[in-house]
Amino acid sequence: NPTFYTKFKQRLGELAETVFTEAVFGPKIQNLANTLEPEVRLRARLRGTDEQRAVAELQETMNAMLEHLKERRSYVLAALAEDK
Repeated sequence: NPTFYTKFKQRLGELAETVFTEAVFGPKIQNLANTLEPEVRLRARLRGTDEQRAVAELQETMNAMLEHLKERRSYVLAALAEDK
């Protein structure tokens, strides 16, 4: 359906420019890390593993989420630009 596809591309472009950005999601991802850190530390202690390593792994995961957001956004914007 060409009408739907045109509207879909337009809305996807708007979201990629305004919502799915580092500025919007960066703080959300950091807040998630801050919320999870005490639990990660507790579980590391209970398992007898290194707390600092567990927290570092959490931060690596959060960094990977942010990197995925950046790469996916870049891909979507490039695909939309190509399709014009």
